[in-house]
Amino acid sequence: MKNSQLLFLLVLSLNIAYGIEKFMPNQEYQTQVWRITDEPTVRNWSNYHNTDAWSPDGRYICWERWPYLTTPDYPADRGKGSEVYIIDLKTQETKLVGKGSNPRWANRSNWLFFIQDGSNVMWYNANTQTLTKLTGGVQDIGETDSLDRWLYGSTAPREERTPPGTAVRIPLTENATPEPMPKARGNFALPNPVYPRILYRVDGLTERHQQTPFSPLHIMTDLEGNNEQILSPKIRHGHQTWSGDGQWFLLGNGQMRGRRWDEPFPSNEHYLAAISCGDISPCGRSGRWVVGGNNIGSMQIADLRSGDGRNFLRSLSFVHYYGDAHANDMADTDLKGSPDGTKVVFVSNYDLKSAPHTKVAEDMVSADADKIVVLSTDGFPPTGSISIQAEIIGYKTKTANSFEGLTRQMYGVRAQNPGVLSYLPPELFEHYTKNPTQHKKGMIVTSFDARLIDEQKRKDMIMPDLKTLPEFWQTNPVTFQRRTDVYVAVVRKPDRPLLRFSENGETMIELIPGENHWEIRGYYIFVDGKKLNEEPLAPGEIISLGYAASGNAHLHVEAAAVEWSGLESDRSIALDTVGRGKGKRNLEVMKEAPKDFSWTYECFLVEGQEMSPKRAQSSGSYTKETFHIYDGLTAREQYADNKLTSHEDINELGQATRRLYYAGGKLLRREYYNRDNVRVSEEIFDAEGYIIESRSWAYDLYLNDMVLEEPYLENQWFYEKGMPVRLKGSDSYNYFTCFPGVYETRGDNWIKLKSLPVPQVKVKK
Repeated sequence: MKNSQLLFLLVLSLNIAYGIEKFMPNQEYQTQVWRITDEPTVRNWSNYHNTDAWSPDGRYICWERWPYLTTPDYPADRGKGSEVYIIDLKTQETKLVGKGSNPRWANRSNWLFFIQDGSNVMWYNANTQTLTKLTGGVQDIGETDSLDRWLYGSTAPREERTPPGTAVRIPLTENATPEPMPKARGNFALPNPVYPRILYRVDGLTERHQQTPFSPLHIMTDLEGNNEQILSPKIRHGHQTWSGDGQWFLLGNGQMRGRRWDEPFPSNEHYLAAISCGDISPCGRSGRWVVGGNNIGSMQIADLRSGDGRNFLRSLSFVHYYGDAHANDMADTDLKGSPDGTKVVFVSNYDLKSAPHTKVAEDMVSADADKIVVLSTDGFPPTGSISIQAEIIGYKTKTANSFEGLTRQMYGVRAQNPGVLSYLPPELFEHYTKNPTQHKKGMIVTSFDARLIDEQKRKDMIMPDLKTLPEFWQTNPVTFQRRTDVYVAVVRKPDRPLLRFSENGETMIELIPGENHWEIRGYYIFVDGKKLNEEPLAPGEIISLGYAASGNAHLHVEAAAVEWSGLESDRSIALDTVGRGKGKRNLEVMKEAPKDFSWTYECFLVEGQEMSPKRAQSSGSYTKETFHIYDGLTAREQYADNKLTSHEDINELGQATRRLYYAGGKLLRREYYNRDNVRVSEEIFDAEGYIIESRSWAYDLYLNDMVLEEPYLENQWFYEKGMPVRLKGSDSYNYFTCFPGVYETRGDNWIKLKSLPVPQVKVKK
């Protein structure tokens, strides 16, 4: 058996946890967490990061329960014995949908598709709780098109990338016949949620050593699999997907960025937010929010309206490897946001409720030091072992702020992460292998003891593969690391509805749903502070507020939205009915906002004085501010000689996060600033609108969740009409660009002109 197979053992749990456990984790982030599963002996997984686990109305979450694991290359036994589950967030009931793998929801309907018996595509209707066979002969499925007409897939399993099999699309009718798409290629078939395009990943069709800098990583085709175009070349390696509104092809593994859905490579690659991430995923159907994850470190959420971003929770998910084994599939958080962007489902193999974690407080004085200073040792056992980066370190004693009497690289586990090292060129590999063990200030420390399945549960595990392991591994604690459980993080409240008076006869008040209301079950109505209805009022329903004998009758009316999950919004702005006539007083819940309604309005200022748009424009020089009814100021523009000179997008803290500068009405420069008012990126545009230069400064080291005392210029890219032609610095874990240097394009080649020193950074306290 190969080293890469040793960690993936066959395990089976006899008990499944039902319901939802809600708690506040012991972290500085004020983020409520819901635990959906609690089975450390089984891999519960809510799909790959770009495959949605949320039903379109946000009522259900799906996941796959793996009773055993094999290798990250997924041989033929992948999926055997696995099961597909959903949870109804309204009732908090968990349901086994059936034996199978690769579950994914339709785009608009509460339909769940998955593979059963290796090649049968099953179709589950969550509304009617019926399960039927859609078709056979398909071993891999992607997602549905924007209108739920076809499900895309392949006749070969995803893991057998060469050859990839025949791409197909399956009409969503019972006993459907798959339609071959002979010109389509690749895997992870991901249709745009709005526009007629399909995203495929194709780098796996070529051996890594044969891949070239500008060979395609991701491509897109039309819905028939024709008209192939490159979306991203290999030089821009990273996790990639569509935004919720389909407008952006999103790129992760660095500062959040994207390319317009209808602009294939080469074209502008825009920075979208002032925060970096690893895996990148949509968060909500509006396209406003994007989330990112980094396993051991914090997960991020970005608001693309303002370009703002923040960390919301540490997932603390990590797997220690045997030798050169690479097992990210046991730890990747694979997060994705709910339809309204209020919640994020993810997985972690760490107990986020009870297990401790801390950070290194001082750089280790040397690689052979016998002490590690941390912020706190609260919650760690008096003696035991800890995890830092890829290393397991034993300690004999602890103080309030240190672990002492160290044993390095325990249980035969190297201090380097082989998953990361496998992506590096020889010179960077050499750098990291020569400097692997002097842990730095700011690195996250977790308890390795808490990463292990307890002794009693190990006895109940069925592990047929155990006897095939070398004797050393049959009793090695590393063999018994926890598998992943499914969690949900609540990242914001639902949008508030708005009440307004109606001109529609019997209906006195209209309830306008909040901007995002895909997963809203209904609304609570409050009259003079008292809740009027115990069951949420559904869209289209009318409720009586009573009868008024006098036009001066006074009612104080408010409303709040409630999701299927039970999560409630804040109450709306109150509406007072005094002076609004007499007779019946009814309230109607609108299904959508009326065409004459807008959530925003504009204000024009000249030298600080508010004026009408016409008077302001007649002055030539003025300020235009955009306000949201609930969010307040969201944007500010400056005009001189009636031409736009600058635009600022404002975050919820009132900070100008995204700043754009113009000359002659054309965009010249765009900058992003984080919440510490530190500039993190800059883009320069030419007269035709092309980005010709971009710069990105490292400040928040997202992989290790560390904030630096001073930012440093991490990379400086130069472009010609969307084609990268020069780089100074480094960019993510990418074989072609990860080691600091000066690079240039030479035809189809990418040449390093010289190496640059690895930046020396200082971490904030």
